[in-house]
Amino acid sequence: MKYIVFSGFLGAGKTMAVSSFAGHYLKKPRKDPDRADRIVIIENEIGETNYDDELLGSEGYSVSGMLSGCICCSLASELSAAVKGVIRDYSPECIIIEPTGLASPGKVLETLNGFISHEDEVKVVSVIDATRYRELAGIMPKMLADQMESADLLLLNKTDAAAKDEVRVMLQEIRGFGYKACVKPVSLSEGVDASIWKGLL
Repeated sequence: MKYIVFSGFLGAGKTMAVSSFAGHYLKKPRKDPDRADRIVIIENEIGETNYDDELLGSEGYSVSGMLSGCICCSLASELSAAVKGVIRDYSPECIIIEPTGLASPGKVLETLNGFISHEDEVKVVSVIDATRYRELAGIMPKMLADQMESADLLLLNKTDAAAKDEVRVMLQEIRGFGYKACVKPVSLSEGVDASIWKGLL
């Protein structure tokens, strides 16, 4: 089983990233021709309505929503139940987990590693808004660092809306931290090539 966790603050572009990845993933040849649901998305937002669920559902993806709390805190046990329910009901090739924008991807990984098989593959994609990077580094440095440190792939999004010189400086700074993540500048609203997802597909 493949698990992909998409991390990022509200408005960073997580849902666009999920949609892009899922679209490219579904272009791959099927491992099992009889398996109907190749991807299931577990969405976690706090509130009564999850508009990301509605968007992804309208694009044809199977979406399981968790609205009553944060999966890295109060809903850790519910994440386990949700994943096991998805495997039981859909038996997908890949489960995408999109936590709330305030969730710690490190804690989500810790929760997942507590119940999944050692044979399962888990990857983290962190999406960072280039237009808010400086602001977030100033007001939420620990949370931003957690997103970068936990990531296998880090997408610096909305680079089309930021000055080229500033984007270059941000990329140098992020790469200079020495995290394991592959760092890519993107504009998800304009679409991304499948090569961005190399290593995750």
